[in-house]
Parts: sequence; structure tokens; C-alpha cells
Amino acid sequence: MKKLYFVILLSLSLHFAFSQELKVKSFAVAAKDLSARTNVRKDLNGNVCALVKVGLTVKGAKFEGYVVGDVKYESGEYWVYMAEGAKRLKVLNDENTPLEVEFSNYEIDKLKGNTTYSLTLIKPEVAVLPAYENYKGKPVIKELIKNMVFVKGGSFTMGTNGIKGVQLSPMEKPAHEVSVADFYIGRYEVSQKEWKEIMGYNNSYFSGSERPVEKVSWDECQLFVKKLSDLTGIKFRLPTDAEWEYAAKGAKESDSHLYSGADLLNDVAWTKSNSNKKTHPRGEKIPNILDLYDMTGNVAEWVQDTYNLRKFSNYISNIENNKLYITRGGDWFNNEESCRNTYKSLVPKGSKGNNIGLRLACTEM
Repeated sequence: MKKLYFVILLSLSLHFAFSQELKVKSFAVAAKDLSARTNVRKDLNGNVCALVKVGLTVKGAKFEGYVVGDVKYESGEYWVYMAEGAKRLKVLNDENTPLEVEFSNYEIDKLKGNTTYSLTLIKPEVAVLPAYENYKGKPVIKELIKNMVFVKGGSFTMGTNGIKGVQLSPMEKPAHEVSVADFYIGRYEVSQKEWKEIMGYNNSYFSGSERPVEKVSWDECQLFVKKLSDLTGIKFRLPTDAEWEYAAKGAKESDSHLYSGADLLNDVAWTKSNSNKKTHPRGEKIPNILDLYDMTGNVAEWVQDTYNLRKFSNYISNIENNKLYITRGGDWFNNEESCRNTYKSLVPKGSKGNNIGLRLACTEM
């Protein structure tokens, strides 16, 4: 009997060690979102429902608590219709322990019909990289290492041959098969705090320790990754053009989103339409399926590659005499066109615009 009791305790301990609870980042009325009114659903009594939009990148989640009808998942967001008067929502998925959200904890006593609410959930930190455990240096750098995300390599369709209703730039064509090996990429763009820790200066136009660094040339980024590599023993670099697009698309060929994580640009990016002409602290928008933030918008990101201007379908890595380098993802000043997953910008490598920064990558850790 004691042996059985021990086994049960051990099983429970293992379960809670590897299955953590989601956390609520925010819950509030989405005053400007009219989805509940334009996409009306009624309960069995004919009463108009409330709509709770749940921001969660984990697929296959289930919901309990006066939920009405089927739940729709799209672009990292669940549409959960609930009966008017509901006071709580339970969220379940295979990766985490159940989470019960009490609306009263967020100054909402009960849901009102015909009203849209926004509930943003955060996934708990999971596997810790050995490099993170082994590094004993500065906390800023240790946190940077912790936020490197593993991406399983594979094949995908890079570029596109056409998007309905969209005029493509020549550099987006043609669509072609590309294979990438396993690699790691930064969860966030490099911050001003991280840059200053390594380089000893920060010349960014929009000041803020958690804002992405900008006004950095391609050569300065190369010096940054060299210094960081020497400090940590990890061979950091910029992502290649192919790695960047593969990660932006969620490392899966079937991801057809125009932008990284969504088809609605405002959900995932700070751009010309919503940025108020400035950068914003990292991680405020919805991440893509790999939990990568700001792959679209905020600042454009240097990649390792230069571009072969003689033939748009080819790109070449590390050609010293080619002065134009590729940036990806669009930025706070760009419109929708420049923010597509497939769009490339060509920039002189000495450029130090207040709209260009970087994201780290490495092959192994």
C-alpha cells in the first residue's frame, strides 16, 4: 500500500513539474471591437451572447462555463461565445494544467450580451536551455540566452507566386522550395538594454530599455554578435533570409498567414496605422505559433544575406562587394505591403535608420 501511495505521489509530482498553469496577462472589454454585434450568436433562450476573444497560441484548447456553440480558432485567437451573466471561464489544453478565470478579479462582475471582451493568456516558461543553466555571467545576457527558441528544421515554400488582391514586389517571386536545418532564434528583437550591455552605447532614436535597438548598421550587428559570442561561448549570428521566413511562417509550410501569426496586421504588429510614429516595448502584440514576438512590425530586422540584384530569384550570403543587404518584417513606419512574411527590403549595409534593428540566431547552444 505504501509503495502504491509513493507511485501516485511521484506521478502527481512529475505531472505538475512538467505541466504548468497558463497565466492571465489581461482581461477587459474590447470597446472598439464590434465583433459581438456584427457576428451575433444567441443562446437557447434567444438571448444575445457575449464574445470573449482569447489570445492563446496553443492549439486544441477547450473551454467550459456557459459556453454557447462551437469555438472558432484563427490567427492565435479563440472566439468563445458565452451566455450573458457568465462570471468565469475555464481553459483546458494538453500542455498545461486547467486555468479558471474569475472575471470579478478583473473588475468585470459578469459578462454583458452583445459585448466583446479580450482575454490574453501567457504560456509558462518551459524547457530551460543548458546554455542558460551553464552561463554564470550578467543577468541581462542570461535572460537573452533563455529567450532563444529552438526551431526544428524542415522544407517550406519560400516566397510566393501570387496573393489574391495583392500586387507583389519582384523580390517576393517566384515561390520555391527551401530546406533549413535546426536552429535557434530570438523570441524577441534585441533590446536597447541588451545592446548597451554588450556594446557600451545605445544610439537609438526612440529611447527605452525594453524597446528594440535601432540606428544600427549591418556591420555593427556583426560586431555585436561577435562580442556576444566571445562572452558566452555560443556562436550567435543573424538569421539567414530563409531561416527568418521559415520562423515567421511558424516553421510549417501550411501556414498561409500574410503576417507572422495572423492575417490581421494590428493583432501582431506595430506599423504605420497604429504605432503613433514610434517603436514600442517588445512583446506587447500577439506572438506567432512559435512564440516569437514582433516578427512583423516594430523594427525591420537585418538578416545575414545580401541580394543578387541581377536575378531576383536568387539570394547570396556574405558577398562582401554587394552593398545592399536584406531586412525583413517591416517596421513602425511601414504600410501593410512591406510587412508581409514574403516581403524583402534592400538596404545599404551602412544604413542606420531608426526603423531597423536585429534578432539573434544560432545553430546550436
